[in-house]
Amino acid sequence: MANKNMKKLTFAGIALITLLNHDNLSRNFDFMKATAAKIIDPGNVYEQVVNDTINNIDEYNESVVEAEEKTVYRNEQKQYTSSIGSEVSQIVKPHDLNNEITYDEETGTVEVEIADTTTLTSTIYTEFINYADSNRVTYKYSEFYDVDEALALSGATQSKTYTTLICDVNDLPSEELIYNTIVKNNEEFFNNNTNDAYYKLPEETVKEIAELVTQSLAVNIDFLDNESKQRVYEELAHLKVYGADSSNPTVSNDIYNALYRQDASLIIDVDQVNKYGSHDAFIKTVLHEAGHIFQRNYTVSNENVTYVGASEYYRTLSVNPLTWSFINETTAESDSMTQTNSTKPLVYSKQYNFLRALDLTALISPDYDEKAFEKANINCNQEDIYAMFNADTYREKVEIINMLYSLDIALSRRVDFYNAYTSDETIDEVSANLYSDALYTNSRYFYTNLAERVENGGATIEDCYYLIKMYEIDLNACINYGYYPDMYKDFISNYSELQEEFFNYLASKNNVDISNIIDGFELYSQNQEYINISSLDWLQTSEKNFIVNSYGANSFYANSDTIRSLNETRIEMSK
Repeated sequence: MANKNMKKLTFAGIALITLLNHDNLSRNFDFMKATAAKIIDPGNVYEQVVNDTINNIDEYNESVVEAEEKTVYRNEQKQYTSSIGSEVSQIVKPHDLNNEITYDEETGTVEVEIADTTTLTSTIYTEFINYADSNRVTYKYSEFYDVDEALALSGATQSKTYTTLICDVNDLPSEELIYNTIVKNNEEFFNNNTNDAYYKLPEETVKEIAELVTQSLAVNIDFLDNESKQRVYEELAHLKVYGADSSNPTVSNDIYNALYRQDASLIIDVDQVNKYGSHDAFIKTVLHEAGHIFQRNYTVSNENVTYVGASEYYRTLSVNPLTWSFINETTAESDSMTQTNSTKPLVYSKQYNFLRALDLTALISPDYDEKAFEKANINCNQEDIYAMFNADTYREKVEIINMLYSLDIALSRRVDFYNAYTSDETIDEVSANLYSDALYTNSRYFYTNLAERVENGGATIEDCYYLIKMYEIDLNACINYGYYPDMYKDFISNYSELQEEFFNYLASKNNVDISNIIDGFELYSQNQEYINISSLDWLQTSEKNFIVNSYGANSFYANSDTIRSLNETRIEMSK
């Protein structure tokens, strides 16, 4: 899909490249006039000892030579410059001299018959991956995370004896069975309850909740492995549903709207939910809490640890970096949104933007499809989350833990961290550092996954523009750049450098000048009329639908502070 003011870059036959013509461009883009295809050779600068260093699982700090190597790399790029005519410049590598180049002065176009660049393509892809791998974040506060201590406890064998399943795992429990089970468990609960803040819900309300739980199970059942089915069916066998007055001081202050507890109690403050003014809010709230059913493990009873989704909370630790509450809450909210065809979350709106960015990164990986985080979390498998980022080594897992815990500190105001860390920094300053580190890590995986899709012949330049645009929508929603520009200045700069390296790769892969890639994306990014999804033929229909449903057609925010700053940084860096 091309902008109405732009011609497409087309690649066919002997790979003729017809470049953008000034007369057809927006009046604001004179710099794109009659620019010829440029072929960038990153060179072999990064194939150095630094790669041995970053692959050492005991090495946690970034290489101090990376900045120097990047300078050498860029300087080497600029050496291969020659000129064709007065308006056309061509960067030509020595091994590209076999390319046949013709320039049509009348039409202002350049045609290039490309020589075989198979080896070159492999080299530039490898060098981009090496660049991304060598530019990992050193998390500013990671010395307070105690990740080693948590991982030493993680993975201990759990007692998983499922003896009270609601029905056979090969069957889907009926709405009537779930309702009758709730009624039986409610009766037992209220026979022993002494707290007047908890109350019985009307029969019709309990029936509706049973219907919604049945619906939620039907939607998610195919995503559960066999063991998870047993765990969920055990949870359903103990399910209780009742109301609570969250304003009562004898009730846990954890209840806001509703709460799902470890003892399989779904508790709802009906009066609080009714303040939303519609019954839809009640439905969405119940579906959210039903999502937590899939994250719990009723049978695991251990006074030292609690498992929720892929998270692990250890009472013996003062800091719990393996607990990611925003993942548990946003995946439950995402499930509710799916079932109600909602594009906006009822609760956890800011947290949801981060989940969406993580999901998009996983989606463009060849090994995962839509809602990868949601599926991993309802199967309570931490290893699935590491696998999404190809985190096989100890060092790589630590990076993912640092990313997710950093986000949870900022999004959930984690008391365990702030008890361990004291300084003169404000919470906003700490949060900006946490967001910056975590978002750069996710961005690094986003661009390496996207490069893999390009390398394997699937993703086009247009596809890349579209997906980067969607990703930057999430960046805009995740950080308060407009309020705190100085706090995010380093992140914007680092992210833009990472993106420039990807654009270098994309330009070389398609034998066009990087300035065309950057200028084309800037035009694409700022055009709010550009709302149709790209072809993305290499994605499954369900994956494309996920993107459309998640981001919507009118979510471009081209004038946002974050995206405007990114565009300005791109222009400055390309000079």
